[in-house]
Amino acid sequence: EPLMVDRWADMIALAARRIPYVHMVSNGLLLDDAVAGELARAGLSEVSISLDGDREWHNWVRNSDKSFDAAVNAIEALKRRAPGVHIVVNSVLFPEALHQVERAVALTRRLGVKHKIQPVNTHFQFARMKNRPADIKFEAADRREVRKVVHRLDREPHVINSPLFLRSIPDYFDGRLRCPMTRPRCLLPHFFVEVSAYGKLSPCMIATGWQGTLDIT
Repeated sequence: EPLMVDRWADMIALAARRIPYVHMVSNGLLLDDAVAGELARAGLSEVSISLDGDREWHNWVRNSDKSFDAAVNAIEALKRRAPGVHIVVNSVLFPEALHQVERAVALTRRLGVKHKIQPVNTHFQFARMKNRPADIKFEAADRREVRKVVHRLDREPHVINSPLFLRSIPDYFDGRLRCPMTRPRCLLPHFFVEVSAYGKLSPCMIATGWQGTLDIT
C-alpha cells in the first residue's frame, strides 16, 4: 500500500512535476477525506482502488473485514475532496467466482467511476493472497459461463479494458493464451515505469521477469 510510505505526498508531487500522468494503486484502507485532499494538492492524476466483488468475497480475498467498506469510502472521499483526480476500480476475475466481478461492476456503475478487469495471474503482489494463483485450477471454470460474463462486461460503457483484452480472457483461462506481457521486445518500458511501495523502480511489473531495479528511497 503506497500510503504507508513516508513522504508519499512529496514523492507524488516530485513525479507530477516531471511526468505527464501519475497513477497510484491503493486498497483504500488509509484513504480518507484528508488524504484525498492531499493527493489532489500533490498533483496525482489517477487513483486505482482495488475491489474484487461484494463485501463478503472482497473481505475474504483481502483477509480483512474492513477492506470492502474502506474501498467504497475511499472512492467517495476522492469524489468529494479530489474531483480532478480520476478514479478507476480494479477487479481481479477469479475463475471460480466469475459473478463477483459483475457485482463489483454494478457497484461502480452506481458510483459513477471507471472499472478495469484483470484475470487472476502471477503478479508478485498476489503471492501472499489466501487464494493464490498457483492454487487455482483454471480447468474448473465453466467455459460457457466465462464467455457469457466476458460478453456482458464488454457491453458495460464504464468498463475501460479494450475489447481485445476482455475477449482474450476465455482463451487465457483455457491455457491457449500466455500472458502477452512476457513477450520479447515489449514496448511498455518506453512509456511507463512502476514504483513499488518499497521504493523500487522498474520498467514494468516485476512479474514479467525483469530482474533489475533502481532504489529511489
